This record gives sequence, C-alpha cells and structure tokens, in this order.
Amino acid sequence: MRGSLHTEHDYLVLSGYLHRRLNRWDEAADALAQAIELDPNNRSLLSQHAQTLFGMRRYQEAIPFFEAGGQRPENLAHARWYLTGDINHLQEGLGEESDFHRWDAAMYVGDWDRALQLVRRLPEVRLHRGTQWLPRDLLEAWVHEGAGRPREAESSYVRAEALAWARLAHAPQDARALSALALVHAGLGDFTSAVREAEAAVDMNPARQDVVQGPHHLFHLAAVYAGAGRLEDATETLTLLLASPNLYNARRVEHDYLMRPLADHVGFQALIDRERERVF
Repeated sequence: MRGSLHTEHDYLVLSGYLHRRLNRWDEAADALAQAIELDPNNRSLLSQHAQTLFGMRRYQEAIPFFEAGGQRPENLAHARWYLTGDINHLQEGLGEESDFHRWDAAMYVGDWDRALQLVRRLPEVRLHRGTQWLPRDLLEAWVHEGAGRPREAESSYVRAEALAWARLAHAPQDARALSALALVHAGLGDFTSAVREAEAAVDMNPARQDVVQGPHHLFHLAAVYAGAGRLEDATETLTLLLASPNLYNARRVEHDYLMRPLADHVGFQALIDRERERVF
C-alpha cells in the first residue's frame, strides 16, 4: 500500500510539472493539490503548488502555500504586493533576492539614490533561476536614466553591451542574452537592432512553448516597441503576454520602469483595466 501511494504521489507531482510547462495550468493545479493530500508536509511540493497558483493570479490562495513551503520568499512578497498594492512587500525576502526586489521597489517609486545603492550590491550578471540574464550595468543604466543622468546611463549601457556580446559569443543561442542586448540597444537609441534582437529572442523561446523564459522575452519586446514609439505594437504584445497564466500581471506591467512610454496611451490603459482583476 505504501509503495502504491508513493508511486501515485510521484506521478501526480510529475504530472503537475508537465502540465504547467505545457500551459495546462488548471490540470497542473489539480494534480499538485492531489499530491499534497498524499504528502501534506512536503515543503518543495507546497512551494510548487504555490508557484502554480501564483502564475494563475490566484494570489490569495497561493500565499498560504508559499508560507508553508518557505522556499520562495520573493514570490511570497510579490503575491502580497499584487494582492494588496503595497509595494513595501518587495522589501521582504532573503539575501541577494532581497537586494534585487528592493531595487525593484525603489525603481517603482523613483528613489534613484536607493536604487543605485542596491543595484551595486548585485553580481555583475544576474542569472535568475535560468529565466533572465541581466547585466548589473543594464540595471544601473536604467537608474541613471530615471535620475536624469544621460552620460552615466550611456556609459552603463556600453558596459552592458560588451557583456551581452561576450555572452552571445560563448552561447549564440542564448535568448536571454539576446533579449538583454535588445534592451541595451534600445537604451542606446539603436531601435533597428533592438527590435530585430527582441523579436528573435521571442522566436527562439515562444511563451506558448516555454513558460519559464518565454514571458520575459515578450515583456522585453513590448518594452523595446514602447521605447521605439511603436505603442500599438507594444500594447498588442502585452495583450498576448497577459492573456495566459505566467509571472506577469496588470499591476506589475503598469508600474514597471520600462513601460513609461505607454503611461498615457489609451490602448495600454484599457488593457490594464481589463486585466487588473483577471484570475485564471
């Protein structure tokens, strides 16, 4: 009997993981909930279920599982922020993750001095659990840009560009580095290159096939379009991004630093209003 329960539990866990990777989120949540019934104290399993509910924007349901799982404090902080609107929740977390999310919070409120202090505590390149490859110099460029220091921003962009090219020389099919390079070129005003690179990154890892990296590439493409003044294209890309479960939602998109060019765009505001309460 014990062996059969173990086998059933393993099947449900694997099923939950595969369903989520295949964008079948309801099936993933159901499988993981059944697995938890068989193994209610498995912290890794609780955390995985929390991440599934989080991707479905069911934050109220996800929070207890994050608390019980205890393995993703940054996702717990985001779930609380998305649920309450209180940006101070991003101050919570552990170690390097805390510094990144505190930087995120400082960027949202325009505290450029605090953002610069925090970003300089991060590693040279932030490789976030395989989902994003972000040079620290790129993040620093955005701080300088926001603070109205164009020369410092340009210097940071140039350093980030060198890191991105070096990464692509080593791994030419790394869509994360290509997506970062697109953001660098957008910051430097080379929108022809930026659009080409951002679109190529999306083609390499479409969100419908890669629920881990794909949504980030879509968001970066929208940011590049927005910076290039292609506001309708940016809004259409964000519509596609927000139409499926993933780590993005209306609150995160609306307040992101890269979305500043869309702030007064009627189509963007209509999208945010439509998506604000959507739960999958």
